[in-house]
Amino acid sequence: MPLQQAPAAIQVFFLAMILHPEVQRRAQAEIAAFLANEGDRFITPEDRPHLPYVDSALKEAFRMHPSVPLGEPGDFECILS
Repeated sequence: MPLQQAPAAIQVFFLAMILHPEVQRRAQAEIAAFLANEGDRFITPEDRPHLPYVDSALKEAFRMHPSVPLGEPGDFECILS
């Protein structure tokens, strides 16, 4: 993800968690259960396969509110003509 899009993606994820607290609670519970077995450390990208709900929540938040345009300007010329 390009550096300019990272803040927008993080904001989208935070917004999704605020709007859907039940998803936030379930994701937090999954992270807590994973870390209980792993000891005192932070989650890394390599942990994503072990956190399927959190991974799915991230993907869904980015799908619902993409931080980049989904098409190129030329893609819509054929629709408008």
